[in-house]
Amino acid sequence: MVKFYLLFSFLFFLNSCATIPYQPSSEDLLVYIANDDGAVFSQFAPVFAVEVSAKPYNRIGTPMAYKNVQKLYVTVDPDKPAVYVERRFFATEHEEYTNLIYRIHFPEVPDDLIPFQLTAGKNVGLLVIVTLNHVGQPVLYTTVHTCGCYLAFFPTNFMSPESYSENWPENKQKVYGVVLPSFLDLTSFVPAKNKLMFVLRDRSHRVIDVSLMIDEELHGFNVVKTELYPVTYLEQLPLNGNGTVSFFEQTGRQAGYVRDNSKIRERILMSWWAFDWWIGKDKKLGRDKKEPPEFYTSLKPWARDESDLRDFPTFLKYWGWNL
Repeated sequence: MVKFYLLFSFLFFLNSCATIPYQPSSEDLLVYIANDDGAVFSQFAPVFAVEVSAKPYNRIGTPMAYKNVQKLYVTVDPDKPAVYVERRFFATEHEEYTNLIYRIHFPEVPDDLIPFQLTAGKNVGLLVIVTLNHVGQPVLYTTVHTCGCYLAFFPTNFMSPESYSENWPENKQKVYGVVLPSFLDLTSFVPAKNKLMFVLRDRSHRVIDVSLMIDEELHGFNVVKTELYPVTYLEQLPLNGNGTVSFFEQTGRQAGYVRDNSKIRERILMSWWAFDWWIGKDKKLGRDKKEPPEFYTSLKPWARDESDLRDFPTFLKYWGWNL
């Protein structure tokens, strides 16, 4: 048992280690910028910058479905980028907030051995959640993969000091080995002119840097203009020109999980001690806890309910935030 834990720890280290903050350059990044239609989603839309875009698995794509004989297949087309958006409201004992949720998907995390990709699988995704206060200021950015892993928080200068998680670091934070900013100074942020850029790592698609950019700075990058679509579009993928099908399983124990998304490595290495046979599978973010599946963000089996992203106020409290 001890040897198995040591092996797991070593493999996880290979997958996640990093030492210094990322320094982006225009030569090695492909930058996805949402088309600006003046609406709130485009005003606050994050910019996604991906490494090694020559590899199809690193490019943001559009989920697609097709049938071959009687078998249904779901894939992500890397040549057609898309960002899926949703707005939700929540209230705490202090204030009312709005969450702008941005969802993207990639064809896969490749099953490399070196570096070992623990999260290897197809149709993987990432969420960026922008939390606005009652006057429309972004107080918190939350990033998490659509499997519930690699959760990270980025508070801004619009958040009151008493709302911070206890002992929150002042400048940098380490998220499973990746060094990220622990605070975003958005004093000069103007939604129509500034963009928050999230740099995503080659292969794993992990967030490895977040920085505020002005339009002039983005002109030096290889830019792809990207459409924003309602997240409900993921429930209506065209199928061979004849009807539609959901990106997510609709029945049985896998209802709500992304189709064709098995995470074999995580299942073998983690399911037995995390008590979840479907661990690592990407999933739908239900609007409440009545809509499956669970979207827990803590690996502690006893903390699944409190860390469930579907109930955002309870989720925040579990992770120490007092909005």
